[in-house]
Amino acid sequence: MSEFITQLTHDLSRRAQTQGVRYTLDAFYTHLNQLGNPHQNLPPCLHVAGTHGKGSTVSFLVSGLMAMGYTVGAFMSPHIRSYAERIQINKTPIKTNDFWRAYHAVFEKLTLHQTARSTTDLPTNEPTEFEVLTLVSFLYFQEKQPDFIVVETGLGGRLDATNVIMPVVCGITRIGWDHMDVLGNTLVDIAAEKAGIIKPRIPIVSVKQDSICESVLSLVASDNQAPYQIADPLDSLNGFVLNANVQRENAGLSLAMLSLIFPNININESIQAFKKTTLWGRYTTIKLKQPKNKTMVVDAAHNVESIRELVAQIRQDYPDEYPDRCVFVMGVLNRKAYRDMLDLIEAPVRLVDFQPGVSVGPNATVPDTVTHHTVKDPNLFTGPLVVVTGSIYFLGEIAAYLPE
Repeated sequence: MSEFITQLTHDLSRRAQTQGVRYTLDAFYTHLNQLGNPHQNLPPCLHVAGTHGKGSTVSFLVSGLMAMGYTVGAFMSPHIRSYAERIQINKTPIKTNDFWRAYHAVFEKLTLHQTARSTTDLPTNEPTEFEVLTLVSFLYFQEKQPDFIVVETGLGGRLDATNVIMPVVCGITRIGWDHMDVLGNTLVDIAAEKAGIIKPRIPIVSVKQDSICESVLSLVASDNQAPYQIADPLDSLNGFVLNANVQRENAGLSLAMLSLIFPNININESIQAFKKTTLWGRYTTIKLKQPKNKTMVVDAAHNVESIRELVAQIRQDYPDEYPDRCVFVMGVLNRKAYRDMLDLIEAPVRLVDFQPGVSVGPNATVPDTVTHHTVKDPNLFTGPLVVVTGSIYFLGEIAAYLPE
């Protein structure tokens, strides 16, 4: 099976490199038909889109459903350490043999091109990395039939590969500026793409949005005769593992979505389940015994808005350390507004070129407080307070060098 994992990783990475993002569903519907339309044989689905907090919201929803005694599947992206993290049942990643069977079923029934293991570009009608994983998840969940599945969009919503499902409820996390090269350069455009998951007469819940985004969501919901409501954030995160301020709205959204499915829901029971929810890389705090009194915060902030929120949270939680006794260790994709992100940080920044050609490298123009480093730099994590952030892909690269 180790050979399969190597093959899988190489194939999917090759697809990501040669095809990138294909924001259309035309070819994907053909692939689904070739596989017998597994998306039509899935258990009830909860669909989550948005810019910030999708992963946390999915995790809260899974915890809440599990607390009620249900078996719950989840499809999330991206992953930190392994592709298997993206496809789970009851928070347990798909087993290698199940992954192998579903993955090979996709290859055999679609007669996929095998040049993903060579240096040749793939044909344009081949499924992308994300589409392959979506197909694998559909086959897996069709076979296992959990009671519910919580599905996170990969990019946008309207033309995302996950948007072929017919959910029982949809949720929209906070919408902001990201992936403008695909989704558009205005909040109206971006919100319209996120609103694309809204289905006729299927209830939709959103966190409180910018007035522009709010208007778009309300209009699309009205056009689809979809019951629409705005979720109130939780009053307190006391006792929560995921305790950054932004989680108040994600937990509130999750509670509102569950309440639509279960009108008589035990709210206290759900909140207790939310409190225990964990998701590595979402303001994860690591207290180190050696060296003494060292704290590390790991967070998947990856755009200007999320970095601004992270800095505000660090300033609130560590007023004695930030900015003078704090250092940010960051890996940022070069397609992001990295200069704007770096300008928000008053503390020194160690910028890591974790994937040459894709991440911000040593030739980039950066503020004077920024120094360039490699992943293996032995002094990368020195300092009383170290904040590791910049990209979830960077967290995946750096995870092996971090304490558990």
